[in-house]
Amino acid sequence: MREFAFSGFVLTPALMRLDQDGQPIALPNGAFNVLLILIENRDRVVTKRELLDRVWAGTTVEENNLQQCISALRKALGDTRKEARFIITVPGSGYRFVMEVLERERKPAGATSEDDPIPMPAPRQRFGLLKRHRLALGIALGACLLVGATGWHAILRTDTAVLVLPIESFGSPGGDSDYVRKGVATEIEAALARTPGLNVAMGVPDSVIKTTDVREVARRVNAHVVLRGQVRESGDWLAFTFELVNPVTTRILWSDQFGVKREELAGAESRVVSGILKTLEPGRAAPELRKVNPAAHELYLRGRLLASTRQTADLENSIQFYRRALEIDPDYADAYTGIADAAGLRAANGAAPPGVLETARTAGVRAVELDPGSAPAHAALGLVYYADWNWAEARRELQQALQLNPNYSITHHRLALLHYVFNDYNAAESELKLAQEINPYVFAHAFTLAEMYIGARRYAAAIRTSETVLQGVPDNFYPHFLEMQAYQGMGNRAAAVKELRLGIRPGGDPPLDAMLAILEGRIADAERLAAEHGSGEIVWASVYAQLGDSERMEAVLRKLIDNRDVIVVAIKDDPVFDRYRPERAFRDLISRLHLPR
Repeated sequence: MREFAFSGFVLTPALMRLDQDGQPIALPNGAFNVLLILIENRDRVVTKRELLDRVWAGTTVEENNLQQCISALRKALGDTRKEARFIITVPGSGYRFVMEVLERERKPAGATSEDDPIPMPAPRQRFGLLKRHRLALGIALGACLLVGATGWHAILRTDTAVLVLPIESFGSPGGDSDYVRKGVATEIEAALARTPGLNVAMGVPDSVIKTTDVREVARRVNAHVVLRGQVRESGDWLAFTFELVNPVTTRILWSDQFGVKREELAGAESRVVSGILKTLEPGRAAPELRKVNPAAHELYLRGRLLASTRQTADLENSIQFYRRALEIDPDYADAYTGIADAAGLRAANGAAPPGVLETARTAGVRAVELDPGSAPAHAALGLVYYADWNWAEARRELQQALQLNPNYSITHHRLALLHYVFNDYNAAESELKLAQEINPYVFAHAFTLAEMYIGARRYAAAIRTSETVLQGVPDNFYPHFLEMQAYQGMGNRAAAVKELRLGIRPGGDPPLDAMLAILEGRIADAERLAAEHGSGEIVWASVYAQLGDSERMEAVLRKLIDNRDVIVVAIKDDPVFDRYRPERAFRDLISRLHLPR
C-alpha cells in the first residue's frame, strides 16, 4: 500500500486514514477524498468544479459543501487561510496543496491485536489449538456529510453484503470505554444480520482492517458497502459520526451525525441500522426498535467486550456482566445468549468446571424461548448441545441458525464439526469451504479443514491446506504441526521431523519435544519427558500411543470420556491410534462416546 507523508502527517488511501505523529485524525469521507485529490495533484491547481465532480459524482451539491470540507481540513492540519502551509486558495480558480510530500510504500504493521483470528500462541497455550479440536472532527464537520446521497440505486438485498469497520475513538475516553466502540459496532452487525436477505461480513478481525486495504477486505468478503464510524467521548456524552461508503468508488451513500448520552446506546444503534436499511432499500419501513433497559444494555456491552477475547478468565467475567444485566431485565434475550455462548465455549474447549454446561444449557434454551428468530441464540444453543454430546439437538439448532442467517462463517464451522461427528466428511468439507468463502480471515476454518483431511486419511489435501494458511500467517505454529501429522500418516518421517522442528522451540513444549524425540528415534528421551510432564490432556494420550504405553493412554482417554470432554471425539479417526483400534479395550472406549450410527 502507498502512503503520503508530510510534516508529521501520514495519509494512507487504502486504509482511508490520516495520522499525525502516529495518532489518527478524524475526517469524514468527503474531506478525506478532497485531501487525497489535492495531494495526488499537488503539481497544479485543482479547480472547484473538478473537486465537486470527483468527490460527489452524480450528486447535486452546493459549493458551500466543498468550502466546509476545506475549512475542516485546515482545522485538522493546523492551517489557516491567512497562514496556509498546506492548502492555498487560488482566487477564482480552486485550491492547491503546497507542502512537500513524500510518497512511499507502506509497510503494514504486524497483526498482533487480541482480535486476531488465530493469534500466535504462547508456548504454554499452543496446545489450546489442539484442545479446541476438530474446534471515528466530530460534530463540527456536519456540512461535509451528505445524508441520503442521491443517484444511488437500490441494491438487491440478496446481493448485498455490509462490512462494518471498527469504530474509531477520539477525545479523552475513559479507561474502560472500549466497550462503547466495540460493542456498538458489534450490535450494529448483529441487528443488520437479523434482516432477511441482507448479508453481513461478520467476524473480520480488527487487525486485518487496520493493516489491509479496505477495498481488498471488502472484495474478499463480498461486501458491496462499508460502514465506518467515529465516536468522540466527553464524560457521559458520546458524539457519533457514521458513513456508509461504496468501497470501490469511496462515494458516501449515507451518513449521520448525532450525540447521545451513554445510557442511550441502544437507540444509537437502532438509528444507524434504520439509516442503512433505508439507503439500501429506499421506501423500506424503519425496523421496530428493540426495547432494552439502558443500564442492562451497558452491562451487556461490557460482557460482549470481555467475551471477544475467548480467554477463560474473560469468559467467566463476561458471564457475570450478563447476569447483572439480567438482574435488571430478566427477559433480556441477548444476555441469555451471551451466557450460553461464553459458557458453551468453556465446555467445548475442554473439561469445564462443574455446573458450566448446565448454566450454558439453561441460558441457551431461555434465549431461544425469548427470541426464536435470533440466529446467535440458536448457534449458541447448538454449541452447548455439541459440548454436551447431544449430537442430534446440536445439528437441529445449528441448522436453524443457518436458516435465520446463512452468512455467518462460525455457524458453518460448528455445523461442520457435527458432520464430522456423523462421519460425513464430504458435508464437513463443504461447510468449512463455505465458511472460508464467507470469511477467509478466520484461519481456524482452514485449520479444522486440514484436521478433518487427516482424519479422512487425505494427507495431500491436508498439506495443501496447511501450506495455504502458512502464506497468510507464516509465523504460526499450527500449520507445521498439521503437516507433521500428515507426513507422519504418509510414512514420510523425514518430512514430519522437518515440519515439527519448524514449529517448536526446544524445551518450550514437553509434549512436542516428546513427539519429536519419538520421530527421531530417541525413545528414552520421550519416555523421560512423559514421566516428568505427562498429564491427562489428549496430547499426552497421543504421546503414550506412539510410545506403545496402552495403559497410560487408556487412562487418559477414560478420564476425558468420564469428564465428557468433547475433544476426545478425535480418537475415533485420529491416525495415531490406528494400531489400537482392533483391541477390545479401545473399541469399548469408542463405544462410550455415544457417536451417531
